[in-house]
Amino acid sequence: MKKFYGIFFIMIMVQITFAQKVTVPVLNAPEDEMVDAMPNVILDWQAVSGVGEISYHIQLAKDDAFSDLVVDEENADISAYYNEYLLFGQNYFWRVKASDDNGTSEWSEVFSFTTFNQCELKKPNDEEDGEDLRPRFKWEDEVGDNDITGGLDGFDLEIDTAASFDSPKNEVFFVEGLVFEYWPHFLDFGTTYFWRVRPRNPVDNGEWSEAYSFETLFSTELSDPDDGETHIEFDETFKWDDLGIKDDDDEDDIYSYTLQLDIHDDFSDPISVITMETEMTDPDVFKFGKEYFWRVKAIHAYDTSYWTETWSFTTVSTVVLDFPEDGTALSDIRLTLKWESLDMVSGYEVRLAKVADFSDAEIFVLEDGDIDEYPLLPLDIDEDYYWSVRAFKGSDTSDWAEAYTFNTKSIGIQEINNISNINVYPSPANTNVSIEFFAQENMQISIGITDVVGKTISKEIIDVPVGRFIKSMDVSELTDGVYFIEMIQGNQKSISKFIVK
Repeated sequence: MKKFYGIFFIMIMVQITFAQKVTVPVLNAPEDEMVDAMPNVILDWQAVSGVGEISYHIQLAKDDAFSDLVVDEENADISAYYNEYLLFGQNYFWRVKASDDNGTSEWSEVFSFTTFNQCELKKPNDEEDGEDLRPRFKWEDEVGDNDITGGLDGFDLEIDTAASFDSPKNEVFFVEGLVFEYWPHFLDFGTTYFWRVRPRNPVDNGEWSEAYSFETLFSTELSDPDDGETHIEFDETFKWDDLGIKDDDDEDDIYSYTLQLDIHDDFSDPISVITMETEMTDPDVFKFGKEYFWRVKAIHAYDTSYWTETWSFTTVSTVVLDFPEDGTALSDIRLTLKWESLDMVSGYEVRLAKVADFSDAEIFVLEDGDIDEYPLLPLDIDEDYYWSVRAFKGSDTSDWAEAYTFNTKSIGIQEINNISNINVYPSPANTNVSIEFFAQENMQISIGITDVVGKTISKEIIDVPVGRFIKSMDVSELTDGVYFIEMIQGNQKSISKFIVK
């Protein structure tokens, strides 16, 4: 019997002994001495075994003596504790002990961690020049090796024109939630700004980040026409850089530009144009052969930019002749004068003379700014000619082009010498035209009709007897205009003009 009671007593003592040794919790995360933990860090430890219902006692404090407790939670039934908002940049200490039906364990090992306190800036880069007037501010979404995942309700973004952040221009914007960028309203042109960011939650503010600075654009920049460019035609388009500012819907913000144009470099008498575009064409303001100065400034709802640097250009002063080239010896007495046309002009004046000073000139006015040629009537054989062209736009005219000269001495064709008294009728003609002349001998000639540019419309070989001769030709299919009857015998030619109407 004594032996039985002894065994029973030993079994009870063993049960009591094991019941008192409920497992001490082992801490998992955050790992000991972790830095840059989130203010909503989850305290996690390994679940323990024991008798009956298991509960935990968790303590979180600002000191390792646990005299300044932040959390003192008993009877927790899971092996984790979820913080919501801790202080920024605070060193915390934590520990856990477990309880079951038979007792409570010792406190676990003490772990510590430090919450993050300061953000790192990304864009605009520090000391950036030429920044947009509505920059996109961005800061890092992680600190150290940790992503910023919670424990804050947003960020404060502070902008100022003073490095001390105490000027009248100081503004603080609250960026709600885990958003790491912000577009403010338009900033001022050509201004140095300082900016910084800090995290915040309902119980604390983090430390301000290191301050970055940047300088905004002074204005737009001119693009075209190039500074000092010459021979600018009237369809020239002024162009300048788009500042590229967008709103939250990725559409262009309301933005305007003022362009000034003047013949004086001090802009004492400017023409000013306001536009929402980044280019402008206005041919009505130009005169031939003038030097113009131009500049642009930009405007948004809060500020006006500086003027851009001043550029200049000179408009076209004359026409460039093309054909016939200067000093040409022609092989025909029929030709078309050609030149390089100018854009946005009203028309041209063409002059043709036999003397260099154009004192005997014929002037032909062409009321068409798109034309670049003029067909001449048949010229005299063995003559020197001088020609020039100028453009006009309204009442303004360009300079006459440098005169070109050509001659018909090399043609080698003479008037037919054995016919006389040439007469063409009627003129204007409608259905038929007749040519009448007196032949001094029997001959065979080529006779045909050509247009003003020398294109042959009809042609035939005929026998002409001595005496008075009449030839009638059908012109009923010809359009209204000037035509020529051309007769050729050997190297001799006679040309007569008539009109179809």
